[in-house]
Amino acid sequence: MAKQKFYVVWVGRGTGIFTDWASTSASVSGYPGAKDKSYSSREEAESACEFGGVSSSKPAKAVAPTESRAAIAKQSAPKALFIFDPAYDIHIFNDGACVPNPGNAGSGVSVYQSGKLTELHYGMYKPNGTNNTAELNALH
Repeated sequence: MAKQKFYVVWVGRGTGIFTDWASTSASVSGYPGAKDKSYSSREEAESACEFGGVSSSKPAKAVAPTESRAAIAKQSAPKALFIFDPAYDIHIFNDGACVPNPGNAGSGVSVYQSGKLTELHYGMYKPNGTNNTAELNALH
């Protein structure tokens, strides 16, 4: 049995964390400038998702595994595990990380307006930073 993969979509018809390739593909295939990546664990995907700017505490309904690829592809916005809070038009996310700690530190910021990525700044690199300085650099 293949190990479960988790897919993060930052830019696509739907954004967030997906648990199957069919939904992910429906979100990014043919979408101009689509940005996605697969991860081997939910924790990695959640970390990448937060760094890339998609986050919410409200899970959406998962796509049933019995649905066909054609049925999933017809959906206008595939279902993600994390969605934007519809009460707000603009969402700003930032994150920083360091490997090892202290060591190579990077930061990033993303801005979404009406669920669409409008700005993405990443790779703010510091050769001898800490996780805390990377987080603060992203905020700055």
